[in-house]
Amino acid sequence: MSLRRILVATLTAPLLWTAEPVRAQSSGQIIGIILDQSDSSRVSGARVSYSFQGEAFVTGPVSDAKGEFVLIGLAPGTYTVQVRRIGYQTVQLENIKVRSGSAARISLSMIPAAQTLAPIVVEAEEALLTPDITANRQVVSREQIDKTPIETVEQIIDLQVGVTDGHFRGGRFGQETFIIDGVDVKDQFSASTTGAAFQLAPSAVQEVSVFTSGFSADQGSAVSGVVSLVTRQGPTDHWIGRVEYTTDDWAPDNVKRGYVRTGFSAGGPLPFLTRGSRIFMDLTTFGRGDQDPRVEGITCVKASFNCPLDRATIPHQRGDRYFAFTRLDVPLSDRVEATVTFNRNRDQHELYSTRFKYNLNNYLAERQTGTLLTGQLVARLQPQSSRAMKITTRVALGRVDRYLGVPERSQPAIIGRFMPGDIRFRGEDFVKRPIGEQLASTRTVPGYVQPSDSGTGSPYGIFGRDLFVTDGTSGIAQWSVTDFLDAGAELQTVVSPQHDLKVGADVKFFHIRSYQHVAAGLVGAAPSFAEFYPRTVAAYVHNTLYAKDAATIDLGVRLEAFKPRLEAQRDRQNFSSPIETAEWRVQLAPRIGFGIPLSIVGIDRAALKWNFGLFTQPPDFQFFFDQALDDSLNTAVRRQGNPNLSFERATQFEGGIEYLVSPELVIKANGFVKDLTSLTTSGIAVSNQSELFTNLDFGRVYGGEARVIARLDNGNRIEAGYTLQKAFGVVSTAFDSITGETGEDGTMRVEVPLQFDRRHAIDVSVIWNVDPVGVTASLAGSAGSGIPVPGAADRRLPWNVALSFRLVKEVHLQRNRVSFLFEARNILNRENLVTARLDGSTQPDVREIETRALNDTRNAVPIPRESPLYVPGFDANGDGILDRREQASARRSALLDASEPTLFFGEARQFRLGIQWNF
Repeated sequence: MSLRRILVATLTAPLLWTAEPVRAQSSGQIIGIILDQSDSSRVSGARVSYSFQGEAFVTGPVSDAKGEFVLIGLAPGTYTVQVRRIGYQTVQLENIKVRSGSAARISLSMIPAAQTLAPIVVEAEEALLTPDITANRQVVSREQIDKTPIETVEQIIDLQVGVTDGHFRGGRFGQETFIIDGVDVKDQFSASTTGAAFQLAPSAVQEVSVFTSGFSADQGSAVSGVVSLVTRQGPTDHWIGRVEYTTDDWAPDNVKRGYVRTGFSAGGPLPFLTRGSRIFMDLTTFGRGDQDPRVEGITCVKASFNCPLDRATIPHQRGDRYFAFTRLDVPLSDRVEATVTFNRNRDQHELYSTRFKYNLNNYLAERQTGTLLTGQLVARLQPQSSRAMKITTRVALGRVDRYLGVPERSQPAIIGRFMPGDIRFRGEDFVKRPIGEQLASTRTVPGYVQPSDSGTGSPYGIFGRDLFVTDGTSGIAQWSVTDFLDAGAELQTVVSPQHDLKVGADVKFFHIRSYQHVAAGLVGAAPSFAEFYPRTVAAYVHNTLYAKDAATIDLGVRLEAFKPRLEAQRDRQNFSSPIETAEWRVQLAPRIGFGIPLSIVGIDRAALKWNFGLFTQPPDFQFFFDQALDDSLNTAVRRQGNPNLSFERATQFEGGIEYLVSPELVIKANGFVKDLTSLTTSGIAVSNQSELFTNLDFGRVYGGEARVIARLDNGNRIEAGYTLQKAFGVVSTAFDSITGETGEDGTMRVEVPLQFDRRHAIDVSVIWNVDPVGVTASLAGSAGSGIPVPGAADRRLPWNVALSFRLVKEVHLQRNRVSFLFEARNILNRENLVTARLDGSTQPDVREIETRALNDTRNAVPIPRESPLYVPGFDANGDGILDRREQASARRSALLDASEPTLFFGEARQFRLGIQWNF
């Protein structure tokens, strides 16, 4: 025996009772009862075996004296359970759906038989009525992921009721958390500004669970929602694979966006490691000639304005992404399994800027990479057939690296619109040098040049002065890197088929470096830099009780704590001001939920649900230290950090009802109220140029949701949901307000709609199989009323409507399948406005532009052709002289061009063709 096996056996032997293999940490259970069909008595001593998605059967426990058994630690997916007993005919129940974090409860009836007969095969039906799930949970399976017209996990999440454009029930970005295989991977540094740090391709995901309320105590720190992703495993008895290529290069120019998607997956057994070892690998790349195809202005849209510009001169935002994933599962014994996963993703693209639109070599680009390595050890213990225990230990190492700056003029080669190498930035090596060396050098960031805003170089010449930056570079150079080590353990025990208990703890150690320079080309300008080591700790207990008649009670409590481990001077203007050190912040968050089948009061096929919870999360760590923020308008807004920030909190109540209209149709409706408190704000003025981050904002979201699920024959499925909600908050501001109330700190309190107060939202998903021709058609659509206009909360943007379609034709070639794909995004070609101008308007004020153009008399003297100020495109009569009227026309066109909206619109219409080979 090898040394490794000796060590494993020595460490685990005292704990283990059975010889059942284990599955993934993010797992579910099957709880079953075996009955004698002749008299409904319980059958004890029956041997239970199970198969995962067509793999070989695995021998499990025997039923106890009550005829009950438990299978714990099962990966999400489809199972077959087979039961054998001397004197009975073998029974086989197929198509049992197991979801992570929950139990599939089944009942099998055995027929007494004096001789061996062929097994009785019974098809299980997916449970549409779920009184045992007290949370608002929506699950997307592997089968649905394959057939739904989506290309990213974000699009899967957005199709769920209560989630629109990445916002959970009116909340801002960062109020949700992401869990991958049981590991909380939320980027606590900047989740509210940059969203998810670690991402997976849909082809690497086995199951997606989206919680908008009632999430249990064992799930991560969040105040608005939880997304739990379970990754795919390789089969244990055969190899599978996928190769895909999809593009829109064939399409007409008006629907072509330079899109290329490639994908490769492979998975299967690795018997040379140990029996049952398996691997799964996935690599998916996306390349776009235009990363955001709706980043286009209003230049030349008014025929009355003389505009010499060709829209093709406006720079596109070329961008690409890749997702690389590997998962290795190795049984260390019959009862212990180790899982190692590696995930790396990169998203990089150019950033179109209105002011730099004619300075094509010097505008900004952004790159974000996430690297995650996790290891898990899972042991399943089963001293009795109706009791089970699972012990999970895990460790994760992660890094999130973000860079925003001016790219080098020469970049790595592009292959199929994908850049295998990273975007190279000017002065990146200098930026990443120790901050002391940078300050001692008194140099600007290499490659950065302070712009003069002369206007020369734009199509408007002198008339575009102060409107466009045509020489020099942007001054922004920002870099941040977050490293973390996460360690945790969980004990799950099924005390009986009626009692499931989880106890766990988790600790994270962070190392954060943040560099922000908004004047990188200005000699003597210093960057804002911080390096610190915060920590977070969590512990939880969660009980699930299955009472009489399948009623369910969830009880849990979560203890969370964080410490910034960052020192800061109280008064930044006074060098003798005392240094403050933040202490530990601690918060206790209880959770409770009920699921009650109404059959107990004589109403069949209906269930009531209710849950309450206090949900907490640490504030983004970027709010702990001073920041120098900027954007394409060079606003150079400054914020003063505050290490003494407390938890952001939400208290949420929810009640709902489910009604099973028929075995194929269920209707679910619920109402909710969510109070948000201690939200981070920056409205307290410290000086004329700086504002302090505090926990003074609060708000409320309330509304109702309805959802219909129709599961039809032939695998056809229809889901539709509607949300009606109102989200408003009270913000703190140091400025005067007519309608605000004065707080105790002297600031004004103003009630405004929350960032994402989308009153109405509709989501639809249809999967339809046409068997005679081997075609699967799917449709996914969403519609939502407009959100408040930033800076003008009394007005709203128009409705957004997006509809996508996918058609797949499969051709079977022996054991292989070749699929031909047609995809259409935003087939209605709606120009979906998703935000407004910084001044709160959605269109430029043409009257103001006219006035400014006519009143600008700096160049009232006629300009002859010989003058360097002459612009031929505005010489309307061709006489070689720009008179005052023609100069006003030039200035008016320049003002209109400079006032164009940027980063406003959603996805444009696109058509794509693809081919996929599955083997």
